[in-house]
Amino acid sequence: RGRDRCRHFVLDQLPDGRYVILGERRAHAELAELLQHHATAPVTPYQEVLTVALPCGR
Repeated sequence: RGRDRCRHFVLDQLPDGRYVILGERRAHAELAELLQHHATAPVTPYQEVLTVALPCGR
């Protein structure tokens, strides 16, 4: 994967209102909490952390 490439993750809002990255086990009460968590905890199976959030529609 090149430095000029990006990976997209699908987020889901569960019926109880929590947010999760599809394929992950841990759900978060707030979207900001999910983003903060995965800035240091790698997303499986890629073992990559979130670095930059892009606005919708890009």
